[in-house]
Amino acid sequence: MRLPSLCAIALTLAACDRATETAVAPVTPEATPAVSVQASASADPALLTFLQARTREAMGPLGYVARTTGEGVNALTLVYLVGPEYCGSGGCNLLILRRGASGYDVLGETTVTRAPIRVLSTQTNGLPDIGVHVRGGGVTDGYEAKLAFDGSRYPSNPTASPAERVEGAAGVTLITDDDEKTSLKS
Repeated sequence: MRLPSLCAIALTLAACDRATETAVAPVTPEATPAVSVQASASADPALLTFLQARTREAMGPLGYVARTTGEGVNALTLVYLVGPEYCGSGGCNLLILRRGASGYDVLGETTVTRAPIRVLSTQTNGLPDIGVHVRGGGVTDGYEAKLAFDGSRYPSNPTASPAERVEGAAGVTLITDDDEKTSLKS
């Protein structure tokens, strides 16, 4: 069984509305069963453990960027996975997580997303709507899609219903194009 090792983790805290920024460097699979984690004292060990288990079968270089927004039970962590097994011509996978008693619960795994990824000022069923950029993979004109929480999950595909196209929606950018470009560098 191949387990990833986190080569380096950079943690930066920045105030952006109520958002916490965490940039995480590449994960590279190794043939050793040992998992090596180098983290800042303020890194969330539960998130690192969750992502290591979730990406353990990845066969190529993998990077990700994680951002947390909100507080308490309404806090969401958005994790943008970047690597050959999580990206295609339409974009990369986005995990939408909520911290639970035993780690993280997946509220959504959305494919073919691109940065910028935003938390919109609107809410559905008590959780914020998420805005993701869509282009490539058959979509010729780029646009922003709104992912609304249906009470149990966020949509898995921003190009199909129930996700909907939006223009000019107010919100806060959590993950930028620059984050996507630097997530595989180290």
